[in-house]
Parts: sequence; C-alpha cells; structure tokens
Amino acid sequence: MTQIVAVASQKGGVGKTTTAVNLAYGLSLAGHRTALVDLDPQANATSGVGGTAASRAPIELLSENADAWSQILQPTRFEGLWLVASRVNHDYSPVAAQLDPVRIAELRDSLLGHNPAMDYAILDCPPAAGPIPLLALQLADSVLIPVQCEYYAMEGLSQMLPSIEKVRAARTRPLNLQGILLTMFDPALELALEVSQEVRAYFPNETLPGAVPRDVALAESSSYGTPVFEYDPRSRGSWSYLQLTKDLLNGR
Repeated sequence: MTQIVAVASQKGGVGKTTTAVNLAYGLSLAGHRTALVDLDPQANATSGVGGTAASRAPIELLSENADAWSQILQPTRFEGLWLVASRVNHDYSPVAAQLDPVRIAELRDSLLGHNPAMDYAILDCPPAAGPIPLLALQLADSVLIPVQCEYYAMEGLSQMLPSIEKVRAARTRPLNLQGILLTMFDPALELALEVSQEVRAYFPNETLPGAVPRDVALAESSSYGTPVFEYDPRSRGSWSYLQLTKDLLNGR
C-alpha cells in the first residue's frame, strides 16, 4: 500500500522543497515507485525534477474528479519517479478549504488505488498555515518537518505541532510524526550548534539522527532541475539525503 508522507513547515526557507525532491528521488533510487506531489503554488518541486508547471492546479482537478490522479500523475525523466505538477502563482486554497472529510477520503482512496501503484507519495506543502497544508496532513500517513538551524526555528516548529494535533483529533487514522529534520546545519556556526542542541533536547525521540548541511550543491542542483544525487552524488548534501532515505525505509 502507498505510504503518504507530507513534508511540511509553516516557516519558509527551511529546505522543505529540497527535502521533498531529494527524498522522493532517493526512494525511487532504492527501487520504490514514488510520486512527488507538488501542492505549493511556487511550483519549486515541479521545477526541481525538471517538470513543467500545470495549466490547472491539482487540487482544482481533484475537487471535480477524485480519480484525476490518473490524469495528473506523470512519469519524470527519472526511472521510478512520478510527478504531480503544481500551477504557478495560483491561489487554490479556497478549493482545498471546501473539501469535506468524505471527499478527502475519496482523494486518498483514489491515490492508493492508482495503477501502477505507488509505494510512496511525497507531498510538498506550501510554507504557511492554511487549507492546503491541512489537506496534505489529512491525506498523509506521516509528516516530516524540516527545521532550519537558525533563529526562530523553534517558533516555526511550535506552530506546526498544533496543526498536526488538530488533524489527529479530527480523523480515525493515525498521523505519525515521521521525524524532525535539521537542515542548513553548519557546525562552524555557534548558533547552528545551539539550535541543534535545543531541538534535540526538546524532541529527543522525534529528531532524526542526521542533519542536512549547508551545501552549495543543493542550491545548484535545484537551479538545474535535478536532484542532488544526480547533480553531485559525492556532495555532503547528497549523503545527508541518502541517510534520510535510509531512515525512512528503516522506519526511523
């Protein structure tokens, strides 16, 4: 059965889309059919795998036809990786806000029943609170929260956790915390070390053991529309997302 993971943070600039793109690609490299679902109107996940922005937002199509996954889930140039492209700069949160629990269940069932079946679906959410991230959390089995190793990191995390609890209280299926992922970590910066230590102290079981470093290869790979594994497989960023992929597959 498809495992649906939402990559979400209410704070922007934390490496959320970079994480979604490279985790999805890492899972496909491990031999798992994986769908990268771009729910962010910035469409950065779409361009991050060399995709073309959609003419209509996926939520709009799915609101009209729950089986639209079969129309919008397209193979990428990377074997084993599919993409649901986003529409650029289009606010479709009003459509997401109108979806009731029955309709959301239909969307989930349709994704789970897609042929060919996906092993994983990685949902890239916009960096804000609102209907689209809440919809992603309602669809998901688990949520992965990137936390930047800089000031206000704990504040962004504290804003995200109540959203998770809100969704948990409104549904019968469990919503697991896949983990808290430290990003943009630079051991040479005292602030980064302090933030890392503080997050691990407050959330010792939830914080993943690895951290994504500051690495120019991550930014460069995004500009080339390719995952960092393809752009520079020996980079520190590539190794960090390889570890993240292993953690997810091992149930960490």
